[in-house]
Amino acid sequence: MSTGAFMKGRLFSGALLAFLLAGCAGLGGTQTLRGTVRIYGNEPHTYAAIESGGRVYGVYPPGQERELRKLQGREAEFKVRPLDAGAPPPFCDSMVSVLSWKLLH
Repeated sequence: MSTGAFMKGRLFSGALLAFLLAGCAGLGGTQTLRGTVRIYGNEPHTYAAIESGGRVYGVYPPGQERELRKLQGREAEFKVRPLDAGAPPPFCDSMVSVLSWKLLH
C-alpha cells in the first residue's frame, strides 16, 4: 500500500469518527422554542418542563430544571438542544437541554 493511499484512509477514518461523535453528542442541533414553563407531577416527584406548540419538553440536567422552576407560568423564548436521553418523564414528548432563555412578558 502506498503512503498516499494510507494517508487518505486515515483521513477518511478520522473524518468518519468525528462525524459520528458529533452526531452522538448532538452538536449543532440547536433550536428555538417559544413557550411557557409548567410544573408537572406530584410532590415529591415534580419537574419543570417547557410547553410549546402543543408539545411538552422535559428539561435536563436537573440543575437547569431547578433554575427554570423560578419561571413557572412565564412565557419565554428558549434556545435548546434536543437530547436522546431515553424515555422522557410522564407527560413529556421529548427532552431538551436549555442553552439560554429570554422572558417575553
